Amino acid sequence: MNTQLKPSPWQLNGKGYIILYHFSRKSLSTIQPTIHDNLIAQPGIGGMMIVDYQHSDIGSYQELLLIPGLVRHQNQKYRTITNIYVSTEVSIINGIRNWGIPKQLAHFRMINESKYSSFSVSTNDHCFFKASLKPYGPSFPISTRLVPLQLVQSRHGRLLETTPTGKGVARLARLDSIWIDAHYFPNISHIKPLLALEISNFAIRFPDANILSDD
Repeated sequence: MNTQLKPSPWQLNGKGYIILYHFSRKSLSTIQPTIHDNLIAQPGIGGMMIVDYQHSDIGSYQELLLIPGLVRHQNQKYRTITNIYVSTEVSIINGIRNWGIPKQLAHFRMINESKYSSFSVSTNDHCFFKASLKPYGPSFPISTRLVPLQLVQSRHGRLLETTPTGKGVARLARLDSIWIDAHYFPNISHIKPLLALEISNFAIRFPDANILSDD
């Protein structure tokens, strides 16, 4: 048995940032995210996440991902991860196998201080992402019960649906700076964020995926 394989469900804990955007039809045209055949992202609220998983079923790892807009399948709206980098091979293997999440390998540098956090992500010794954020204000609880997150991903011609659940402690944050090399990650730096949040002490559960369609 391959010791790198870790079937779902997973339990993950850590800290990260969520930056929310409204993706218009014009902004999506520069990203051009096609998920599955004619299943294409539509205008709507999406986000970028920078995450430090301090504990998980496969150990600690870091992650940068993009969820643009919405997708529709059989009159149901979903969200999808179109671009994602992680810091370990074992996360790539299992992310694709369990949920169809299209993970790629990168090196992460994270600096978390009390007043700010900075991040850089690189692959093949080339830095393609830099960001700096400052949390502020009081903390408050946050949960997926308020905003359920239904993800749909494509794997080997199948559409898979996963609904992670989780909770944590949030604070507002300000995106001070961001730079992206569009050859490696969609350059959304020109889009003004709607909201940025620091999420700490979070616990999230990724359940088994459900098959929506089987080509």
